[in-house]
Amino acid sequence: AHTYAFGSYEAQLTVTDARGAVTVKTLQINAGNRLPTVSFLSPANNATYAAGDQVQFQIQASDPEDGVLPANKVSYQIILHHAEHTHPDPEIVGLSGSFEASFPELVDTYYELKATARDNNGGVTVASIDILPKKVSITFASNPTGAGVVVDGTPRAAPYTQSLIVGSTHSALADLDLTSGGANQTF
Repeated sequence: AHTYAFGSYEAQLTVTDARGAVTVKTLQINAGNRLPTVSFLSPANNATYAAGDQVQFQIQASDPEDGVLPANKVSYQIILHHAEHTHPDPEIVGLSGSFEASFPELVDTYYELKATARDNNGGVTVASIDILPKKVSITFASNPTGAGVVVDGTPRAAPYTQSLIVGSTHSALADLDLTSGGANQTF
């Protein structure tokens, strides 16, 4: 065990196994430094967006030793989550920003806003919030049932329900001919 005086240090651990293989790990230690805090003033976590909305956000950060942190000590990143993967934008330095909520055809998406604050002694704190899509369900029905409908290029049989992001634009085509009970029906 080692006790560090106030300040920043780099500790190094070296491990050697019985065959002579060596692994070295380095860790930054900031003794006596309390970490900064960072949070989003707006929007709230789990706020919602419609397709095409301009999402604006504001960040605040402070540190027990340094006080209110200026914009050059804070960065943010916009991360689009889609299905089981992400599309991260580069980090940008600043306390505020905005982005257009695009990709309206991808219902299984949401945005994560990540803010990072760095104090003058190397302490780092990260906070994030999620921005979720406003969704609506739309049902394509026919009487009699079974009419073909093509939604965004994919053939379906009515009735068919699909979840869409509010404000998004989609295409839908319906068959004009249907066979029901052995009889042809034209609409």
